[in-house]
Amino acid sequence: MSRPRTLAAPGTFDPLSALQVQRAGFEVAYVGSYALSTSVGQPDVGWLDLTTLCARLAEFCDVLSIPLIADAEGGFFNATGIGKTIRALERTGVSAIHIEDHVSGKHTNMPKAVLSTREMVQKIRAALDAREDPNFQIIARTDIADVTGSPLDALERMLAYLDAGADAVMPGALDVAQLATIRARIPGKVVLVNTAGASVADEQAAGVDVAIYHGLCLQAAQHAIEQSLRTFTEQRDIRALDGSLASSAALDALTGYEDFNRRAAEYGLIDP
Repeated sequence: MSRPRTLAAPGTFDPLSALQVQRAGFEVAYVGSYALSTSVGQPDVGWLDLTTLCARLAEFCDVLSIPLIADAEGGFFNATGIGKTIRALERTGVSAIHIEDHVSGKHTNMPKAVLSTREMVQKIRAALDAREDPNFQIIARTDIADVTGSPLDALERMLAYLDAGADAVMPGALDVAQLATIRARIPGKVVLVNTAGASVADEQAAGVDVAIYHGLCLQAAQHAIEQSLRTFTEQRDIRALDGSLASSAALDALTGYEDFNRRAAEYGLIDP
């Protein structure tokens, strides 16, 4: 994040897709509650609990060697209990989390509501107090612009959250054009969820430090599976999918069979 260029973080939905991001050469991966919920066939409406989240994230970190940024929803607790969240998430191995001020209404038709600035500031302070690893990044997300439609309201919140000590801020519901109008007034790092029609170059010009493409792997996988199933349903011949399916050898290489066999030989379980 200290580099003078925008870091692109493709969104993943399971450890295998995270491995693919790493194999593709990206320096950081991302996983959000939307992808985690969707990957188990559920809507992202706040049903993801801390225990489930930590178990899933630990699976990602067990196979990755690049940093993982994770969605920590609203932190699951208020300022008096958020330390439990921070300690649990640090143990999973993720490198950064974002905590939002959104209370209700995200992804649904329910009325949208956010915490007061004061309550969110106290939550950030408590999260920072609970942090044990200084390299564990705590990103403060504000969705106030989703409620009021005002970039200036988002600016006010971001300044307050940075003043409280957040390592970076994340303005939800702002596109790169809106961010560009206020970026010079933000004295810290900015993480932005990619918006339709924006390139990494656009985001860099707007002053984005990290650009998260939250649905990239999930949407790519869903589309590819849907297309393959349609073709197979129509033609009833697996050969029609030649060139559309990964080989077993490719999957084996990605998941580490070669390393397993090397260890088996090293410890005398198979002939070298």
